[in-house]
Amino acid sequence: MRWARTLGAAALLCLGLGAAAAMPAAAATRDKLTFSLNFVPYGIHTAFFVAQEKGFYAQANLDVTIERGTGSSDTVTRIATGSISPWPAWRPSP
Repeated sequence: MRWARTLGAAALLCLGLGAAAAMPAAAATRDKLTFSLNFVPYGIHTAFFVAQEKGFYAQANLDVTIERGTGSSDTVTRIATGSISPWPAWRPSP
């Protein structure tokens, strides 16, 4: 069930990035975005890597860095300190 929500969120993200890619880029430089996974990369994170590999982030004028997580609490701490960007890869489990 969780994988379905993650896949749905990734699909919405890709749709949003596709819509953003259809708009003309305002600046020549890409916006930098660093986010951390909630744990080591595995199946539920596939969509993030596929989007990066297919260039969806670049089309949306984003320079995305995906970092390996070491657990949800570490990810929350890193978001709170500003060392990574808030991103949908982390969310509390139901």
